[in-house]
Amino acid sequence: MKKQLLMISLFCFATIASKANVRIPNIIGSHMVLQQKSTVKLWGWSAPAESITIKVSWDTTTYKVVAGRDAKWITSIKTPEAGGSYSITIKGNNTIKLEDVLIGEVWLCGGQSNMEWSGDQNLPQSKAEAPNATNNKIRFFYVAKSTSAFPQDNADGKWMVCTPEEMMAHLLKHGHLIMSSIIIKS
Repeated sequence: MKKQLLMISLFCFATIASKANVRIPNIIGSHMVLQQKSTVKLWGWSAPAESITIKVSWDTTTYKVVAGRDAKWITSIKTPEAGGSYSITIKGNNTIKLEDVLIGEVWLCGGQSNMEWSGDQNLPQSKAEAPNATNNKIRFFYVAKSTSAFPQDNADGKWMVCTPEEMMAHLLKHGHLIMSSIIIKS
């Protein structure tokens, strides 16, 4: 009886695993920015040995990759000069469509507590700058605070377009000011 129950459980698990949906990490999403004139990596998870097809709207190339036994897949795609908005379609057992993807310069803002200053901390400079914070060419990937005893393969975060509301709630005052001055000068 135990042996039959084990076999049924294994069969059910294998059936569920073989129908796994394609998933991608949060850093790969709608509103993201990819580095221009480069080769960038896209990766995710699916059923082991599942064929994944990726199409980008900036060219006619079809990228294909097969997930490994560990259910992970990764591929490289080429990006054009700065521009957008573009879309990326990732298809396996299911389809994921990423919209409003920009190609341009990617900057990483990091630091200690001063990098967390957003408009919600009632800083006079943030309140003064927030009404001017509408720029759909500035994107932020906001990562929620979390801790872990071991490395993670995904971050709890999302891409956001720069708006006064997002600046007041999440966005880095310093990052917005730096990116605004770069866009104005270029």
